[in-house]
Amino acid sequence: MSGILKTYIRRSGTFLSSLLRGDGRKWSVACSVLLLLASCNYTDYETGDGELSYMRADYADIVVEQGRVVSILTDDNVNLTVPESFTYSEKKDTMLRRLLYYKQGGSGEAIQLVGQKNVNVIIPLMWKGQEGAPTDPLTLTAVWMSANNHYLNMQVGIKVGSSETEAVQSIMLRCDSVSTYGSGAMWLTLCHDQGNMPQYYTRELLFSVPASLLPDTVNLKVNTYSGVTTHKLIR
Repeated sequence: MSGILKTYIRRSGTFLSSLLRGDGRKWSVACSVLLLLASCNYTDYETGDGELSYMRADYADIVVEQGRVVSILTDDNVNLTVPESFTYSEKKDTMLRRLLYYKQGGSGEAIQLVGQKNVNVIIPLMWKGQEGAPTDPLTLTAVWMSANNHYLNMQVGIKVGSSETEAVQSIMLRCDSVSTYGSGAMWLTLCHDQGNMPQYYTRELLFSVPASLLPDTVNLKVNTYSGVTTHKLIR
């Protein structure tokens, strides 16, 4: 049976579960759309004036009303002109977080959407004691504050693979302590439970933490395959 990745995220005040089939054959993600691109980086096109030479990749908040996209705001605080064909028919009134791949048109022209990838919005959870929150290693590719200071973004890689029995991975952002001195500080640990899933290949996941839930200084601890790393981010 395929392994499953389970990540705890929050949309509109509700915790949701996102499932990723470990054999790579199917994404089943709550509040997601079709995953069109498997990676954050393009490596299969020529530089210069090729078809994808002017493509951009931006994290963005997408406002949906009655299935229609009404606004797109990137992490650079740029409002993109929405193409009429860009809809989420299964959605009503909501806001989605996505990594968009697109080509920018001329002044006032709508963008040309090339692809998109789901970004899981997670919140720090207070955890009593250290038990029950495994910190199995993963790959931390990047962590940064968005240019508009609205989010703390993380790009991680987990090992997945097929399994004879159902295996479940889980990821959680644990709040270890908070200081109210000065402008405040928070100590977080990115927790990961491999859940007995085979580690055959790497699957990339994207996370954003709303900065409105964070103080000015965040100390993030992550157990990677190269050892435990700490990252200090200041808004």
